[in-house]
Amino acid sequence: GLSNVADIQGNYFISMNDYSKAHVCFNEQLDICRNLPNHHPQVGKCYANIANLHELQETNNLALENYEKAYKIFTQSLPAYHPDTTKIEQSIENLSPNANVNKTKDNEETYKALRTSINYLKTFDNLQEGETYIQSIHHEKIILIVSGGFGMEIVPRIHDFEQVNCIYIYCGDKVRHEQWSKDYPKVKSVITKRDQLVEEIIEDEKIRNKSEDCFEM
Repeated sequence: GLSNVADIQGNYFISMNDYSKAHVCFNEQLDICRNLPNHHPQVGKCYANIANLHELQETNNLALENYEKAYKIFTQSLPAYHPDTTKIEQSIENLSPNANVNKTKDNEETYKALRTSINYLKTFDNLQEGETYIQSIHHEKIILIVSGGFGMEIVPRIHDFEQVNCIYIYCGDKVRHEQWSKDYPKVKSVITKRDQLVEEIIEDEKIRNKSEDCFEM
């Protein structure tokens, strides 16, 4: 329909870096969708398009405002853990005030704490790079620590790999991520606090090392 035409045109103008025309298209798309129920997923898509455009223009406050509108609609109208909802959730996390600063500091502190007991740690900001690395490992066991949003995407793909020993979900919403992760036995814990994450991983590592020592001949 007309909404899809405006969607296609808007994304075309984005690809041409013509953001002003993209704004016109996405606002037209939103006007077309105003006759739909407030929580129709197509309305959510309109807000997501507008949010993405603001993010590209680095007007992050407006991007965050529209992402939150889209997220509210998607959580009410789409099935649980729908990829569109997950994508919006990740965008909100990334755009939240001080998100990057806090994540960077938290990651550094977590890394330092784990290095006291674990010899080798490797970090990835890109899911594809992380998955490629996991696939390249053949003779070692991997302990994976992943955020909730990224976990929803990568855990189903790598869970059955023999080299994946166990998985820890480190997130801000324990209840939400326990729901989907319960279907994956290698997910050891869903944790929201860094100290608990570090303590549990170190303790589990000690247990694994003792078990390996017991079976050495």
